[in-house]
Amino acid sequence: MVLAGKVLAAAVLAAAAVTLAAAGSYALTGRPSGLKVARIGAFAAWAAATGAVGLLVAALLLDRFELLYVAANSERAMPWYYKVAALWSGQSGSLLLWLWLLTGYLVLVARRRPPAVRHIWPWALTLFAGVTLFWAALTVFVENPFRVTSVVPVDGRGMNPLLRHPGMLIHPLMVYLAYTGFTVPFVFALAALMGRRPDTAWFRYTRRWTVSAWAFLTVGILAGAQWAYDVLGWGGYWGWDPVENSSLMPWLTATAFLHSAMVQEKRGMLKNWNLLLIVATYVLSLVGILITRSGLLASVHAFAQSPIGPWFIVYLALVCALTVYLVLDRRHLLQGRHQIESYLSRESGFLVNNLLLAGSAFTVLWGTLFPLAARVFGREINVGAPYFNRVNGPVFLALVFLTAVGPLLAWRRTQAASLGRRLVIPAFVMIHVMVSVLVWYRDGQWGAALGFGGAALILAVTLLEMFNAAAARVRQGEPWWRAPIRLMVLQPRRYGGYIVHLGLALLVMGVVATQYYARQVDVGLLLGREAQIGRYSLVYQGLTEEEHHGVPSVYAEVLVREDGRDVAILRPARRFYPRHVDTMGPVSEVAVMGNLSRDLYVVLGGWEPDGTVAAFQIHLNPMAAWIWIGGYVMVAGSVLALWPERRPWQGEEDYIFADLAELDQDFAAGKMDEETYRSLRAELLEQAVAALRRQKDGGGGDGRG
Repeated sequence: MVLAGKVLAAAVLAAAAVTLAAAGSYALTGRPSGLKVARIGAFAAWAAATGAVGLLVAALLLDRFELLYVAANSERAMPWYYKVAALWSGQSGSLLLWLWLLTGYLVLVARRRPPAVRHIWPWALTLFAGVTLFWAALTVFVENPFRVTSVVPVDGRGMNPLLRHPGMLIHPLMVYLAYTGFTVPFVFALAALMGRRPDTAWFRYTRRWTVSAWAFLTVGILAGAQWAYDVLGWGGYWGWDPVENSSLMPWLTATAFLHSAMVQEKRGMLKNWNLLLIVATYVLSLVGILITRSGLLASVHAFAQSPIGPWFIVYLALVCALTVYLVLDRRHLLQGRHQIESYLSRESGFLVNNLLLAGSAFTVLWGTLFPLAARVFGREINVGAPYFNRVNGPVFLALVFLTAVGPLLAWRRTQAASLGRRLVIPAFVMIHVMVSVLVWYRDGQWGAALGFGGAALILAVTLLEMFNAAAARVRQGEPWWRAPIRLMVLQPRRYGGYIVHLGLALLVMGVVATQYYARQVDVGLLLGREAQIGRYSLVYQGLTEEEHHGVPSVYAEVLVREDGRDVAILRPARRFYPRHVDTMGPVSEVAVMGNLSRDLYVVLGGWEPDGTVAAFQIHLNPMAAWIWIGGYVMVAGSVLALWPERRPWQGEEDYIFADLAELDQDFAAGKMDEETYRSLRAELLEQAVAALRRQKDGGGGDGRG
């Protein structure tokens, strides 16, 4: 098994090198033999990586402790599902998983050459093979998971106790799928510059890849936040930890890119901005890996000190140098067709949105890396949650209001009177919610009122937009129950985006409520005594000792009463992992009683030996459930946006016809005046005629850039 694993890892390296050479040859000469070899090499790399991952999982399940990785990350008493999760709980195993996912994407890119990107596809495949070669070299030479130990232990050390949570079965896998997925738009963006074709073709082809990676990252962030909420025992879900920040930064820039790409697609603007955003997303993903795996920054999520840091720094430098060179050398190709004509337009709204998202990503990056920079000058400085909240709070609030108003803006210019009319009802809802918050809580928390008001504005605008569009179809004779379904089927991108906005509003409400109105009580209770928090009374009823999968645990029995009625028994615990108790002490297992309005969250702090007294930390977190509900509604919206549109169209002109349909809908909704409508319609018709001529002449492609 050991020899086979090392051979398979080396085979991935060799296959990636062959793919790189063959794809590069095909890009330079156009010889079909190079393409054939490149495809065979890509599949061989994936097959070898699959075999290596399968062998390592088998070693974990079979308790093959002669492998250093298995001995360090697994033990006999661990449930089988945590043994599988041990694949990504350690450094070298997670890098092998990363390599396997990357080769999977490589095969998907290599298997077909789409006509719209046929001129840049060979360069994209070459770059992708180069990226794969780097990861394979890292796995083979630096962090090989098939190294053996000189003395085989009877049992392994086991997975870090903090990672033994269902969230850790999901979180790393989703984040890795996202980070490796962002490689696809990244290589196509650079390939578009190398092939001197930075038009709309590259991001149209990679849009689904980008949205998929964004959705994976969203799920990963949500699962990580749930893990932090359930395991770390401090009552929160986001602490601005460096590793948390490392996943947030590429999420912010990817969100900006998905909005900005629409401006280039519709109006031929922001070409350079889009290229830089997708490269920044990929680079920030690498920065996240560097933070997580190099040991440069302290984090409860990070791996220990590792030799991969210098490798990543060199690789990052190469990526940035290549990007800067290509952007400067091809800058004349990145000029847009149009300029922003009005501050009251969708183009302007998207630009401001992108500036806010990019600015937030920069402030998070600066706050995350500042302790490292200070250390260079001999100072130890920690940047905590107050900095991040103070800097990003106003930015996020502005983004909330911009998200609400954005759907009401038209391309090119928006009629101010029309915008005002369409904002009357949503503004009334927003003001009503803000006043209600201020009156109900009577604490003068204007930040909370603005947060709830912004969320209400998003909900009102989005639901009204969807209702008005469905009502228009009903007036044309379509049944009321069918109209919204048909809208989502015919325009999944648009209405998928609306659902993402609805999810964001729900998430914002949960975040605002927990940030401003959460309560905490630290109390020591005698047996039979009670503590009060909000409408709940908690009665301490004693301790019990149990053992699960070889792990001794101490549970506290806590009776929960609501308004004098017994409603639940909560059992917060401390677990004593035998192989980690000396270094970590007992690990908390929190008890949560939750509903849509609030979470009652109890942590067992300590106790007297006879069990007569126990210490508890009790949290009351209002509306915490809406954070997870809103987040997964956002994921559902992104899945809808990936849904294929039911149209028989295949080429560039089909996108233009879709743009025409959307333009007609916006004009009918009163978002623009007749002059702007006729001008944009004439422009789109001219592009459609040109596209049809190119198709007739056999030119194909996408020349809208």
